Amino acid sequence: MASYQHVGTAVVVETAGEEERGARLLEPSLRNGYFETENRPKRDVAWSKAYAVLSVLMLLGGVVSFFTRDKDFALHTSPEYLNESMHCSPGRVLEEGMGSLQPSPYFAPLLFGSVLGSVGMAVLFAVVLRKQAMVAVLGSVLTVAVACLASAWVQLSKRAGAEADDDQMSVGYAYLFFGVIYLIFPVVCWRRLKLTANLLKVSGQGLAENPGLTVSTISIAGTTFIVLLVQMGLAGLGVMNGSVVPSPEDAPPSAPPCQYRPHAGGIAYFLLCLAMLLWTSAIGGQMSLFTIAGTIGQWYYAPEGTSTRGTTKLSLGFAMRPSFGSLCLAGMAITLINIARSAVNSFQRRFGVCCAWIFQVLLSWMSLFTKFSTIRMAITGDSFFDSAKGVMDLLKRNGRDAFTVWWFPAFVLRMFAIISAFFYGAVVSLLALAAGANCMQIMALAFVSGATCAVSLSFVASIMLNIVDSVFICWVMDCDRKQVTRVEVHEVFTQVPLAKPAEGLAVEQPDGSYAYAPSHPMGAVEGATPYSPPSQAAVVQGTTYPTGYAPVAPSDHDPEAAHR
Repeated sequence: MASYQHVGTAVVVETAGEEERGARLLEPSLRNGYFETENRPKRDVAWSKAYAVLSVLMLLGGVVSFFTRDKDFALHTSPEYLNESMHCSPGRVLEEGMGSLQPSPYFAPLLFGSVLGSVGMAVLFAVVLRKQAMVAVLGSVLTVAVACLASAWVQLSKRAGAEADDDQMSVGYAYLFFGVIYLIFPVVCWRRLKLTANLLKVSGQGLAENPGLTVSTISIAGTTFIVLLVQMGLAGLGVMNGSVVPSPEDAPPSAPPCQYRPHAGGIAYFLLCLAMLLWTSAIGGQMSLFTIAGTIGQWYYAPEGTSTRGTTKLSLGFAMRPSFGSLCLAGMAITLINIARSAVNSFQRRFGVCCAWIFQVLLSWMSLFTKFSTIRMAITGDSFFDSAKGVMDLLKRNGRDAFTVWWFPAFVLRMFAIISAFFYGAVVSLLALAAGANCMQIMALAFVSGATCAVSLSFVASIMLNIVDSVFICWVMDCDRKQVTRVEVHEVFTQVPLAKPAEGLAVEQPDGSYAYAPSHPMGAVEGATPYSPPSQAAVVQGTTYPTGYAPVAPSDHDPEAAHR
């Protein structure tokens, strides 16, 4: 006969017989937890070399473009210069522009205040997600509902004044439909909302116990932004290699008689810079994900009470050195997926809405699969393709049915970020209007404030979602090896509908390995009563253990157990 009990994040087993060895504790370590810290050779080196070679070519091309650029580029691209037909060929004369507008003295303070307010909203959003996840989820859903209903009211109110056509009325009814859906969603899908809140709560716990994640993620984003600025400057040098030519004959009447056209070499160099821009941006995102996943993996598998100091630095070092080639390959995959998405959106009318939607779903699945591959790569140190194969096998055996719920947390947080940015931009616009700003300044403030708010909130949401996905992969690896590393995580993720977690509790086998015990240890005996843990929290030697879990007392058959 055997009984199975739990102690915190450790599993113990008490067996009967001559081979009984008393209570055994399963304490996960970095080695037992399958986080690789030593055997990390350089992976996918060819891709890091390819990125380095293209970067050098881009820099050399930038040097050449700098010395061959049109030194009068600003003059040759000005509307006044292009409007003079004598600079190329006889043509039309453009109408004069709007002229200069008198700036408002409150423009600079409003701009600075709007950016600062966006950052403050992101910090508040992170705190609420960590401490009151359910409040944040409900607030996000209700915010989307209010936005849809407000848009419906704006569209349908035009009907009274006979200002709305049939298309506008259809849009208004669509907004009304989705607004009502979001209002009743918390009632109908309360369990799904609660699960989302629990997932974000786990994410908040991981972020709170690894404070270096925020700093490292901001550092990676800032470094990536600086590199992108340099690459955009080099791309601009390619555009500056050109000359003024006559406008084509089929140009619209409002077009100037002359236009500036870059040379063929300048266009080729610009396309190279554009490709490198997309690739660099994707590599930065994958590096941030890799650092988060590596840090969370170390936190997840570390023994309880172990300090997480230095884990973020270690993961970042792995991303910069042995796994950089794999990140370049993952970034290329993400770049191709994004290009395919843009192509599908461009040809949506030709393909049809249904075909475009199918393609978008496939591309979204490929993007999620690439994300999971990068997470496993951060934990195991494998190459990109080996990690992708490992993730595919893991999901086939354990979590393939859990895909149906992973869209909801991301959808809620991202929709909340977009709609909050819209409302924030509207509020800043009203303040600018009250301060006497002109039309152009109001538009600029609305755009800058809305964009910074969306970026800040999306940045916080991306960190939380990356942590959730990283913990999910760790949980799937636990299930695949039939072990429980963190009880609080398993209690949350086993609530995922249609997921296939391992059954029973993890116990030590005679050969030293660990596996899940059957849900009914005595199930083979007809009429046997399954083991049920006590309903009261246990207090042993002054230590309180969670409800239903207590250490097994030393066995009489094992005298040495009393001294352990």
